[in-house]
Amino acid sequence: MARKRKTPKVVGAHEHCIHFGPDCRGAMQTEHITYRPDTTAPICAFHNQVLRVMRRSLALSKMAISLKAKLTVNQRIRTIAVLKQHRFHAGSVATTDFYCDHIAEAQGIGHRKLDYEKHRATPTRPDPVDGVPFKMAFTPEIERGLVTCCKWDVRRARFGSNDS
Repeated sequence: MARKRKTPKVVGAHEHCIHFGPDCRGAMQTEHITYRPDTTAPICAFHNQVLRVMRRSLALSKMAISLKAKLTVNQRIRTIAVLKQHRFHAGSVATTDFYCDHIAEAQGIGHRKLDYEKHRATPTRPDPVDGVPFKMAFTPEIERGLVTCCKWDVRRARFGSNDS
């Protein structure tokens, strides 16, 4: 008697996204946590965009206090940890992009398209040993338990503490 083959299970986007929640939507994508070494994680399209604007907000907030905008490995990992702790409104990406555009405009930074090939070739900055100490905290705008705008409070640290 021949065995019946099992039909592969169709997997929904929320079942493997690093965020995993009812706000997952869109096709599964790959998130690059670091580029060298190439460390990736599965993420749904919506949370990938949330992570993009969350990191943009952090980078612009760092620039506002005269720090280098490129995120370090620990900062990239921390944004993923923050992403996992919150649920996001469907309009949060557009709202955060609008917020970031205003920060960039205030700093005289024009909006430019990211060159991913150049970005991938540039190694993610290692975490500074003797860098400028600063503290960062995620301070989102929240409505009915959902994040509507991803904001960061970045301040130079006192007494040598470093949360970067």
